[in-house]
Amino acid sequence: MSKQMDEVCRNVARNLHLMPWPEGEGIWNFPDVKNELMMSVEFSESANTGVWLWSCQSAVADLPTQNSSLTRKLLELNGGDLTWCYYTIYNSPTGPSLNLVYTFATPLGDSDFAQNQLTIVLTNMRHYTLETRRRF
Repeated sequence: MSKQMDEVCRNVARNLHLMPWPEGEGIWNFPDVKNELMMSVEFSESANTGVWLWSCQSAVADLPTQNSSLTRKLLELNGGDLTWCYYTIYNSPTGPSLNLVYTFATPLGDSDFAQNQLTIVLTNMRHYTLETRRRF
């Protein structure tokens, strides 16, 4: 699995003009330097169901530690025009951030299909992350 996933991630990065690096087993980072955007992908194999599982996220914005209107704003964002993904609050060592998250599955062993789907997802994540930053 690792060799196929490495190839998929490298090809997607090349197609999207990103500079990827593996962070660990099953985790890849896809920084978009031009847009100051970090996207990450975590994948695993589910042999029982015959799929590869992909969990993607991008950091939209750092959040203030105390913000009483944040929950409402998050619900408004998730209730808007996003039908394929959702926003969540991610607590990192440097503080909370607003992240865009999407999880999907592809057929086990079908690298071409996985590459196509991951390209679509990361393209959309980049677009909606940048769009949200403009509105946030």
